[in-house]
Amino acid sequence: MEIDINQKKLSVKDKYKIYLNGQERFFATSSMFSFMSKLQVFELDHDFPRVAIQQKWAWVKAKYTIKFEGGAEVLFRTESFWKRHFQCYVGGSAYDIYGHRGRKFSVYKDGVQIAWWEKAAVSWFNGDNYHLISDDNSDYDLLIAFCLILDQHESNHKGSNGFHVDFGNFGPQARKFDANWRPKLVPKTDPRF
Repeated sequence: MEIDINQKKLSVKDKYKIYLNGQERFFATSSMFSFMSKLQVFELDHDFPRVAIQQKWAWVKAKYTIKFEGGAEVLFRTESFWKRHFQCYVGGSAYDIYGHRGRKFSVYKDGVQIAWWEKAAVSWFNGDNYHLISDDNSDYDLLIAFCLILDQHESNHKGSNGFHVDFGNFGPQARKFDANWRPKLVPKTDPRF
């Protein structure tokens, strides 16, 4: 599965277009006037958010709640600030999100890699762009939430509408990026796809 997230920075809030396997399926918006970051993810042509993301107070570290359409709520938090390791427990499973050198992140579920994404190096007058690759059976709502949280948390050019170059991370990493990882694909006969 491929997920593309394209941000558009507006004067008072951010808006994201989200594509699933090349088709625009979702959009996300941030709250206009809020001290702490708030994001909502909507399916196209729906008024009720699929996912609501709320930043919580934490000095320098990431701490966010993710609330899903059915009412379930989970906590996303920083495990290691210096090594860019984040964690979230969902339905008895541990999700570890690792920042790597450059602009890449990997997602592991119970110790097994299920996805990775990369942020575009250059943004022109809009905002950040992300390209995610994941196992076909991955929870795309959760992966989208992880990416949006880290965009909000790590973006160092908030409110910028101009040209921006991101050289990426040069610091320590909790886990090395696995360039050999490939997503698990679901056969085309599966009615969900």
